[in-house]
Amino acid sequence: FIPHTLNEMVDSLNLKAEDTIVLGDLALFMQQSKLLIVFIMLAVILIPTFIFSSIHMKMLHIALHIGAVLINFVLCLSVVSRFDIDALEKKEHFKNLCKIGLTNKEVKKISYKEGNGFYFVLWIFAGIYILSIACTFLIRASIDLGLVGIVLLEFVVPYGMAEFVVYLKKRGQNYELHGN
Repeated sequence: FIPHTLNEMVDSLNLKAEDTIVLGDLALFMQQSKLLIVFIMLAVILIPTFIFSSIHMKMLHIALHIGAVLINFVLCLSVVSRFDIDALEKKEHFKNLCKIGLTNKEVKKISYKEGNGFYFVLWIFAGIYILSIACTFLIRASIDLGLVGIVLLEFVVPYGMAEFVVYLKKRGQNYELHGN
């Protein structure tokens, strides 16, 4: 849904060339990462549901928290690796952008916006799902806000660190565009 929506936005809106490139690159990246995105969304939906449901079974509850951290860590490593693969695939793309007249600073900006766009979409959808599930359990079950905060941290910390790692890698990769 999201890649197609981004492509429609590019076609229907009167965007600057830079924004058109960013949205096109983001749509392509999301299409190439659809299975990974499905796994992330499954984790976002299922893990909090299992954790909130297991509040009265202490050992299972602890095991689910540990599993949540490990699963999110593996998914974050997968996202970082997917960005590494994307950087290799787009090396010529960025060189071509420089050849058509974009400065190194403009190409960096495009690269950063793509990464930020992916994480922006991830944060919005993950936040909506986790908070919806948490609200349901807050209303119908006897969970407290502390548990909701812990579950949110189990998602925010790994993905926040992954976003920072992707940013640092993109920062280092973009300096190599002109052979500097």
